[in-house]
Amino acid sequence: MITAGLSIGQRSKYPASLAIWQVMPRNDRGAMNAYSSDFHQPSGEAVNRAPVLAAQMTASMSMRWAALHDAAGAVAALAKCPLESASHGSQEFSAMIADAPCWKAKMLSNGLEDIAAVMQAGLTALLTVNAEGRDPAAAALALWNEFEHSCDALLELASDR
Repeated sequence: MITAGLSIGQRSKYPASLAIWQVMPRNDRGAMNAYSSDFHQPSGEAVNRAPVLAAQMTASMSMRWAALHDAAGAVAALAKCPLESASHGSQEFSAMIADAPCWKAKMLSNGLEDIAAVMQAGLTALLTVNAEGRDPAAAALALWNEFEHSCDALLELASDR
């Protein structure tokens, strides 16, 4: 119900079945108030900084990729599985993100953040279970498999397959 933010007097003016945009105040010309569409060309300084920012983003994502694989090594050890796929294409990923368009780089960055969130929570839980003297191998294997599938998906997105 949209009347939650309206005062008692305003509630009687607007039927509850209207969408939120239908109860928005209108300006004196009858049009809804909206943001200006005053778009401008970027300054020369902003255009010149674009390659520098792209290089910084690539370096940052490469470091996050490597840090995630370091954490994955701990998960693999708790899962008692071989660490053979721990590198999982680090150089390949760095090369692919360097050439990625901006929209794809943002998607890859968001994907890395998602994997990091899952790995942080999962590794914390696994270490807690291990500290209590219980065997975390089954849960660690599930987290390891999820990590590998997520990394494969990011590599596929980055590679234009």
